[in-house]
Amino acid sequence: MKKIEQNNIEYPKRLNKLTDPPAFLNVIGKIPDIPMVALIGTRKSDIRMKRFTHELAGDLVRRGYGILSGGALGIDTAAHMGALENGGVTVAIIGSGFNYMYPASNRELFSKISQNGAVISEFQEDTPPSKWTFPRRNRLVAAMASAVVVVQAPLKSGAMITARLASSLGVPLGAVPASPGDEGGSGCNLLIKSGVAIIEDLNDILSLIDKDTFMEQLDLSVSNAAFKNNTIKKRSATPKGMGEIEEKIWDVLSLTPLHIDEIISKTQLQANVAGSTLLNMELSGIIEQTGGKRYVRN
Repeated sequence: MKKIEQNNIEYPKRLNKLTDPPAFLNVIGKIPDIPMVALIGTRKSDIRMKRFTHELAGDLVRRGYGILSGGALGIDTAAHMGALENGGVTVAIIGSGFNYMYPASNRELFSKISQNGAVISEFQEDTPPSKWTFPRRNRLVAAMASAVVVVQAPLKSGAMITARLASSLGVPLGAVPASPGDEGGSGCNLLIKSGVAIIEDLNDILSLIDKDTFMEQLDLSVSNAAFKNNTIKKRSATPKGMGEIEEKIWDVLSLTPLHIDEIISKTQLQANVAGSTLLNMELSGIIEQTGGKRYVRN
C-alpha cells in the first residue's frame, strides 16, 4: 500500500473537480493513466444484467478503456471481472479502510485487481464500512470516470447517488433500460425519462463520451420534474421543515465529517445551542455522528 497525497503526480487530476477532493488516497497497485468508464449498479442484480455488464466491460477494455467501479457485489463485481477476464485494467474504489476490505468475500478479487490496476480508498486503514463512507466513495467514482453507466439500480441506491454526483460534475451519464415493472432497474428508467442517454451496447457508450452536446442534455435532465420529485436531488438541497439554526448547521456540513468545534466556529452559535440542535438533528435522521463528535449529512 502507498499513500498518494494531493500534490503527488500520481494523484488523479479529475478528482480536483470536486469541491472537497481527498487530501490523500491509499492505493494498492497502480492507478492507470487511461480513460475509465464507470459501470455501476445494484448488489442484488440478476444473472442477465451481470452477464451484460461482464460483456460490456470486455468490449470497453478491448477498445482501450479502463473499468471503474465500487468493488461491491452484483454489478460492480461483474464489471471488474469482465475487465480482468478480457486482459484489461480495472480500478475499485472501496468504502472502507484497507483493514476492513468490504465486502470481505471480494478480497481475492481485490488482489487480482491490484496486480494490473488499483484498489483505492480515501479512508484511514482502520475505518470500517459505514453508511456515511459509501456516499463519499461514490463521489470519487463519479469524478474519476470519463463516463458513468448505471446498468441496473432501484430508485433508492448508491448507484443513483453516483448518478446524481456525475450529473452535478458534468460527467457523461447513461443508463441501461429496464423492463417495465422491474423494481431493480426502476432507477435506470427514471434516469432515461429524465433525458439521460440510453445505453444498449458499446457504441452507445462511445457516442456518449464523444457527444459535444452532452451539457445541454444534462441541463434538461436536471430541470426535469422526475429529478425534482424523486431521488436525484441537487447536492445542496436542504431538507424540509428545518428551523433557522438547523439550516445554519446544515449549510456547513457535507459528506466529510466535521467536528463540533468547527461547526460552532463556522456557524458562530453558542456551544449549548449547537450541541442541542445537533442532537435533535441526529435524532430526526437528518445528520449522523461518525464518532468523536464529528458529524456528516445523512
